Amino acid sequence: MREKIRVSIECPDLPEQLKESAGNLVASLWRQAQEAAQANFTAQLAEGNKNGVQSLQELENAKKEKVDIEVKLSSTQAQLEIAFHRGVESDKIHAVDISTLVCKSITAKIVRSLVRDFQMK
Repeated sequence: MREKIRVSIECPDLPEQLKESAGNLVASLWRQAQEAAQANFTAQLAEGNKNGVQSLQELENAKKEKVDIEVKLSSTQAQLEIAFHRGVESDKIHAVDISTLVCKSITAKIVRSLVRDFQMK
């Protein structure tokens, strides 16, 4: 790895000390760029992990909310079915009551008619 970082400047007109200084400068700049890139990558990775954990938590919350809604829906459907059956039973009772009233009314008319007929004779 050290050989990869070491930069050599090949120019015959430059003094050896200048070549070495320029090489060290380029190597130093390269190291700093690599460190900055690694720091940026690490920060983005941490942010991505944080967002992933947050998304998983939101997913779990949504699943729990879905289950709660399904339970409420099931309960509401059961209550609606009970109310429907009560309504059907109530309608039957009212139909019987109306039939009974009609029968009593007809019976009363017949009885009155018979009483009138009997009184006239």
